[in-house]
Amino acid sequence: MLLRVRAPASFTGDLMSDLQTRRARVQGMEPEGSVFTISAVVPQSELQTYNADLRSLTGDRGAYSVKPFGYQEVPEHLSKKVIEERRAAQA
Repeated sequence: MLLRVRAPASFTGDLMSDLQTRRARVQGMEPEGSVFTISAVVPQSELQTYNADLRSLTGDRGAYSVKPFGYQEVPEHLSKKVIEERRAAQA
C-alpha cells in the first residue's frame, strides 16, 4: 500500500521509527511549514492497527491515507511462519 502520513514536524522521528518496524520503504518526506508529509510503501498486513497507533504517536494530531500500490512476494521467513501455523491448526 502507498501510505501518506501528515503530522507536525516534531513527530517525524517517532513516525519514521514506527514505519521501520512495519517493514515500510520510505519514498520521501515533504515539509509544509510546521507539518511533514511522509510517503512510504508498506505491506497491507502491517497497517491493521495503524489508525490507533498513529493517534497514540501524535496525540491525535496526525492523519494518513492509503491506496493500493502493487503486489510483492511475501518474505520467506514470514511465509514459512504462516505455513507452519496453518499446518498446526489442521492437525
